[in-house]
Amino acid sequence: MIRSLWVEAVITPPLNWADGRPLAPCTPFELDRPITFGPRDSDADIHWPAPHRLVLTPGPAGVFFEDSRDREWKKKPLIKPGAPWTADVTLLVLSTPRDSAGWPSAIRRPPGPWSDDTLQVIADQLHELGLSVGQRFSTRDDSADLSWLPIRHAKITWRRGVVNTLQCAAERELGRALGHLAVCMPMRELMLSCREWIQPVSILEALISTGGLPCLEKLVFDVRQPELWAPSALRELSGFGEAFPRLNTFEVKTSHPPGIVIG
Repeated sequence: MIRSLWVEAVITPPLNWADGRPLAPCTPFELDRPITFGPRDSDADIHWPAPHRLVLTPGPAGVFFEDSRDREWKKKPLIKPGAPWTADVTLLVLSTPRDSAGWPSAIRRPPGPWSDDTLQVIADQLHELGLSVGQRFSTRDDSADLSWLPIRHAKITWRRGVVNTLQCAAERELGRALGHLAVCMPMRELMLSCREWIQPVSILEALISTGGLPCLEKLVFDVRQPELWAPSALRELSGFGEAFPRLNTFEVKTSHPPGIVIG
């Protein structure tokens, strides 16, 4: 029997439903029939900037993903609930919308730093809303880490089940994702390696637009040309102080030799 499943986009370019409604990150949508991602002005259910199509089909044990570029697939990959699928977008398959990895708009983000008592209060609030992510604010289940922070090849330290420090390569739209993910709200340190085409200013603007990180104390960008990104100038971005009220260390540097592509 094929049951209804849910999917949410996490690390994603701007998405819109065919009728023009935006689909924000960490907003679960029901998959009770095949759903197609496709180019703007196409007949797809969800429009994105990419030129190809992606079809999501619910199955008895998960979601089948079919990318129009991959003609050689003999079998569509099946992604089970709790697991991510990543290509041009990172999608999470959910059993129910209560399994969303996002921070709920119904709960105010308290000012940082967040003590263990604060984390427990937040856990209780999330549980009262019936949200599974509340358990992460009490204890950690390392087998489920990718359900709540679907970033591979990252160096992470955890406090309970939420992020304490994160070091990873900066992807497109990563800033917007970090500003939505519930387990990232208590983060104290963030270190991002930027490829040439990913700029610190775009990451910061995306984080600011999503409300920032209330507990962040240290932010470091590793870039090819740090002289182009003076921290003093970046601090002048509108909303910077409100988005990172606890930030006391902000660096832009390079730690890789010329000719080496980081990330």
